[in-house]
Amino acid sequence: MTPPITKQDRQIEHEHDDDVIVSATTISKVKRLLWSETAEGLGNVMGNIRSTWYGDEAVFYTREEERLRKYIPPFQYGLAATVFLFLNFRVTGNPGFQKWRQNVWQRVRPSSSSTTSPTTGIPPPQQGYLETKRKTQVEDALKSMKFLTDFLISLSVGTSGTLFLLEAKKEDMRIDYEDGPLIPGRSILADDMCPGMLKLYQTDPSIRQVLEDNERKKEQRKWEQSDHNLVTFSTFIHNCTKREDYESKIRKEQGKSENDPISIPHTGLR
Repeated sequence: MTPPITKQDRQIEHEHDDDVIVSATTISKVKRLLWSETAEGLGNVMGNIRSTWYGDEAVFYTREEERLRKYIPPFQYGLAATVFLFLNFRVTGNPGFQKWRQNVWQRVRPSSSSTTSPTTGIPPPQQGYLETKRKTQVEDALKSMKFLTDFLISLSVGTSGTLFLLEAKKEDMRIDYEDGPLIPGRSILADDMCPGMLKLYQTDPSIRQVLEDNERKKEQRKWEQSDHNLVTFSTFIHNCTKREDYESKIRKEQGKSENDPISIPHTGLR
């Protein structure tokens, strides 16, 4: 006969559950999901930042703008570098420009144009229809590949420049990202990034498992090194929850609908 499970047995069982080792594959998958959601949210922020910070309701985002404005120039420089390099590639690769450059070069160095090949009087061979069509198709394919190559190179240079300029502000960026949802007034980070991150956290058990396990490494299992990126994601999600709870409380007290915006007091949230 199986003995009954005592309260002590349940407690030991629960402790064993806390010590479950999360696989590296699960951690990698969770980090990929969190980074993907963060990138999508940042894309929304960059797309809405002008209408939000400089629109009709800009006064509600003043504190956030003052805090995050220092990160805009690196993105502007990166974009300018991308556009300049891409246009430079397209202009210098244009046949008309190459012909103009050749004419200028011949005027600068007239001696090089004096060595002309002797004419033999034999007309050049005529190309057939199929040969001409094949040549045209090859040229069109090469043009398409060159366009894509020019764009990718320009984008990589612009992105590298932005990342280089942001490297010096990495620690400030981490703190401002974590505390973004707690900022006074309204926050574009909270508006565009919190909903997606909270939905991901609430619907995917593996994310909760990984973040909670990383938190235990930080607080209980100090001999294990916690992942700083996961700590940042966990802190941001926690602060998003704190802001959402506060907004829900104010809406309920003031009888507002779920879509009505709420401004955080000037002291911010703790």
